[in-house]
Amino acid sequence: MMNKGRQEAIERGEEWSEEPVTDEGSRDRNGWITFLNLLGWVSLVFGISGAIFIWVNYSNKSVLVSTYYDVTKDVIDPAFVAFGFAVMFQGLCVFALFLTLSKILIKLK
Repeated sequence: MMNKGRQEAIERGEEWSEEPVTDEGSRDRNGWITFLNLLGWVSLVFGISGAIFIWVNYSNKSVLVSTYYDVTKDVIDPAFVAFGFAVMFQGLCVFALFLTLSKILIKLK
């Protein structure tokens, strides 16, 4: 069964294309949507992996316990724990921002 618009175009002798007509702006927006999604996910992955890296490498420090003997004790440095959470939160916020922007571009299509 033929589409009415297609049948009328064939009767007039015009060529009919099955591909949807898109403008250049739509193609350009698809690139931005992909770019924003990719950048958001990369930011999330680097934020989480950066926080883990900070916690593993910098959150422990050795403190001298005794003044007479060289006895040290490993303690958790709260500044680096907080810094790790800040890096993770930053990655999460940038992820949310870029995905929101890409959803807005999808709606504008």
